[in-house]
Order: sequence, then C-alpha cells, then structure tokens
Amino acid sequence: MTPEEEFERALERVSRHGRDLQHLSSFFCKNEDIVLAAVMNDGYAIQFADSYIQKNKDIALVAVETTPTVYCIVHESLKADEDILYAALKGHGSNLLYAPEKFQSDFKAVLEAVKSDGESLAFATEEMRDDQEIVVAACKQNGMALSLASPRLRETRFVVRTAIKQTGRALEFADPELKKDRELVLEAVSDFGMAIKYADATLQTDVEIAKAAVNHDGFVYPLISEDLKKNHDIITTAIEHDGALLQFVPEQCKTPKLAMKAVHRSGRALEYVPFSLKNNRQIVLEAVRNDGTALEFASPKLKSLALVVTEAARQTPLALKFADEKFSKDAKFLVNLFKTVHTSMSQEMGRLQYEVLDARTKYKELQDETSKRFQEVHDHATEILREATDNMEKNRKESVLRKLSALKEEAEEMYSSMLVAIESNPTSSEEKILEFAHNIMERVQRMTDKFSGKKETYGQGVYQKEPSIQRMSVSSRSIEAKEATEKAQRAQKSTQSQQEADDVVRDKISRTVSQAVENTKLTLEEAAKIHPKVSSQENRKEHPKTLDEALHDLKYEGNEVVDDLKVIASEEYKDLKSRLTSAFERGMHTIRDFAHSHEVDM
Repeated sequence: MTPEEEFERALERVSRHGRDLQHLSSFFCKNEDIVLAAVMNDGYAIQFADSYIQKNKDIALVAVETTPTVYCIVHESLKADEDILYAALKGHGSNLLYAPEKFQSDFKAVLEAVKSDGESLAFATEEMRDDQEIVVAACKQNGMALSLASPRLRETRFVVRTAIKQTGRALEFADPELKKDRELVLEAVSDFGMAIKYADATLQTDVEIAKAAVNHDGFVYPLISEDLKKNHDIITTAIEHDGALLQFVPEQCKTPKLAMKAVHRSGRALEYVPFSLKNNRQIVLEAVRNDGTALEFASPKLKSLALVVTEAARQTPLALKFADEKFSKDAKFLVNLFKTVHTSMSQEMGRLQYEVLDARTKYKELQDETSKRFQEVHDHATEILREATDNMEKNRKESVLRKLSALKEEAEEMYSSMLVAIESNPTSSEEKILEFAHNIMERVQRMTDKFSGKKETYGQGVYQKEPSIQRMSVSSRSIEAKEATEKAQRAQKSTQSQQEADDVVRDKISRTVSQAVENTKLTLEEAAKIHPKVSSQENRKEHPKTLDEALHDLKYEGNEVVDDLKVIASEEYKDLKSRLTSAFERGMHTIRDFAHSHEVDM
C-alpha cells in the first residue's frame, strides 16, 4: 500500500470514529488533516494527537465545538483563549469550572455560562452571584439556580418569579416573605404541585391553591389540611388521578358515585370502599373488570356469585383463589369458565398480535426513514470534509508555487550578480565564467521544475499534476547577463572607484545568496508537507540526516562562498572560482542525496 493510500484510509477511518486516532501511527497523530477529521467526529480524539498538534488553536476550537465537554482536557495554554473559552461555555456552561480563575469573575464569561447551564452559577464568584442580570439569565435556563443566588436577590420578586416560571420547585429557595405572596405560590403549585409544602402556612389552606396543586399532582391530596380534604372538587380531582387516593378521603365523603369513579380508575381501590358498598354488585363488577384480584375485597355474598367470579377470572385466573370454595368443586362451572377464559384469551391474543404487527410495520418505516436521513447527513458531512481538505491542499500548493517562483527570481538575480562581479574582474575567462554560471542556473532550475511540475496532491482519491512554472530560456539569461556586464563596465568608467564598485557588488551577492538559501529552505519544507514520502518515519530511520541538517550544510557552504567573494579582485581569483564551484556542488549534492533518499525526484 502506497503512503497516499494509507493516508486516505486513515482519513476515512477517523472521519467515522474519531477516537480511532489512538490506534494509528505517530506519523498520522502529527498530521493536522488527520487530527482535524478526527476531532470533527469526536472532540475527545484530540487527546491522542501529538502534543504539538494539541496546541493548535484551530484544531482545539473544532474539538470544543464538536464536544464542548472536551474543554477540560484542552492544552492549558489555550484555555484562556476567548474563542475557545466562549465556544466551550456556550456548549456546556459547567466548563466555567475549568476556566482560568479570572474568567469566573468576568461578567461576559459568566453570563455565557449560565445561559447554557443555569447551575454553572455555582462556579462564579460571590460578586457575580449578586448580579441581577446574571442571576435572571441563570434562572431562565434553570429555576433551581435561585438556590445559588445571593440572599439579596432571593428577596427580589422579579428574580424569584423568573425562577418559578421555569420550575415551581424554585419556591423552596425564595425568601420567606415571598412565600406569602399568593400570586407567586399559585404560579408555583400550578407547575409543581408539591411546592405547596414550601408555601407559607396561611396559603396552604387556600382552596384555589390546594385545588391547583392537586390538579397538577393528585398525590398532593394527603398533604393538604383536613378541612380541604372534604372539598368535593378537590376530592374528585384527586380520584381522577389515582383511585387509590380514596383511602385518604374522609368516610363521610365516600359516596357510591365517588366509589364507582375510584374503582374505575383502580380496581383494587375497592379495598377502601365502605363495607356497605362492597356488597354493591355494580361497584364490585366494575372493580374486578379493572383488576380481577379486587375480588379479594368483595363481600362474601358477591364472592359466591358466578357472574362476579367469571368476570374476575376473565381478567386474571389468579382471581379464582379469592372466590368461594364451592367453585373449585363445580366441574361444570370450571369447564364453562375455561371456555370463557380461553375465548377471552384468544381474543386478547389476536388483538396483541395485531398490535405487534402494527408496531413492527411502524418500526420498519421509522428505521428506513432514520437510515435514509442518516445517509443524507453522512453524505453531506463527507462532502463538506472532502471540500475542506481539497481547499486546504489547494491553498498549500499555491503557497509552494509562489515560493518556488520567488526562489527562481532570487536564483536568477544571484546568477546575474555573479556574472557582474566576475565580469568586473579583468583576469577572468568569459567562456568559463558563463559555463560555470549556466551550471548553477540549470541545477536551480531543475530543482524548481521538479517540485513545481511533479508535485502530487490529494483530491478525491486522484493525484493530479500541477502545471510547471515556465522556464526562462538560457539565451534570455545570457542576454540579461551581457546587459548586466555592460552596465557594470559602464559603472567602472564612472566617478566611483573600482573598490567602491566591488563593495556594492559584494554586498549584493551576500544578500542574494543568503536570501536564496532561506527561500530554498522554506520551499523544501512546504514541499515536504505535500509529499508524504518526505516525512515518512521509515525513511527517516534509514536516512537519519534531517532536512534541516541538509539545508544547514547548504547554508554553511553558501556562507563560505560569500566570504570568499570578498576577495574577488585579488590575485587568488582562480583558486576562488574553484572553491566556489566545489562549494556549490557540495551543497547541491547534499540536497540531491537527501531528496533521493526520500524518493523525491531532482
């Protein structure tokens, strides 16, 4: 498998399961594109990235936006970054706990946190808990945040009402004086019936408040006062919630109508019906049809009634153990009961089978729709990721081409400067000088053409060639060189001395050579990012010399050239030209060996 195929496979893997990054080689954990794809799927994948990548703000920001709770493990140097912090607080307010301490007293940061999670007010300073705007924002998100507000704000009606609107439970944390506010208490119990126990005692006996509380939660009925338990409307409301609440209703209020309503809601509420009503056939039949075991609480007379026992047994065969003993010895009754129960069970089984079939059909429809939606989302996300990757590679290629172009211009300027300097020395041989200069340019040109013309980039699984930078012809360079020579000769005839002209030339050569070396380093570093082979870990093991070392050699040799050119007008010129040629050859040889060892054509 080629490095390009490995890269594509790794990218697809982490795009589906971000945390699979932990199972990839360290090379991929250092690749920004791979890590970015991983954190877009699961923010926690950032913990498996190289430590250098974990400090990358853009990648950390994507991780936090994907999984807000990952903020607690992002690099400490990034936790104070406002873009990352506010993204974390917006997604999960409790991240305020992990923010630098200064932000826990920062109005903007705390406000952002409580808007996301009201109870994150717990991590703010006392000063922030006493800020009305912040506390109101917290209570709008979670009324229970009132418990974290300052005592002063718990006394503020507007703040308390804001909390109660979100949840009636907040009444518990209101100031005692506000618990006497009828309007606030009524609003609270309408949302949360049990809040009546937090109201002032004077309001717990209020009929309207009690009725509103029971209407929301029938099990509030046992908590209200004895006088209110006799209220017909309140009793009826409670029984409609659960018939078993009949046990808390005063005996004098248990009418046949109320008993019928109770056993209709809960058959076993027959237990709390007055004894006189347990002998009422209609009430008992209604009870056993709801729950056959309610036969246990029927009167002995009705337990021996075949109709009642049959109805109870149809609901559940367990009811037979509460029937009169005579039925266990009556074979005819048992046969008829078996037929009745069998028919009833068959009908129930048919109904259940139909419901199961209907449920399966709906489940299949839902599953198909879910799969369709998931595929649409997956395809859309894949396309976005692909476009983002292509754009990043395109921008990177354009950057390399621009630097290659700059390198070419610097090399040409260096070439012309060398010719001017050499031509200014009357002891030089023009033919040998031109040959030497042409060799320099051809080597630089070949390196430029190879990196710009044969560079491959990832794009939808296909590696496409980029157009080469147009090569300047040798004849054109020769013409420019001759023009530069003529200009230099004319300059020699001017009022400036030969020594001043040489100083200008030497300074220009020094600057151009140094700049060319620096641009070469930048270009090769950019090219290494695009060519995975250049960064291959295996190749680095086989060829321990790094790119920096190779470039250092070239820069060192280039510096030697600059030093030697300072004596360009001296009698040692011939020896200088030989050393210049040797130095440049050694530098180019170092780069060529390094590139060849990493499978990059020169």
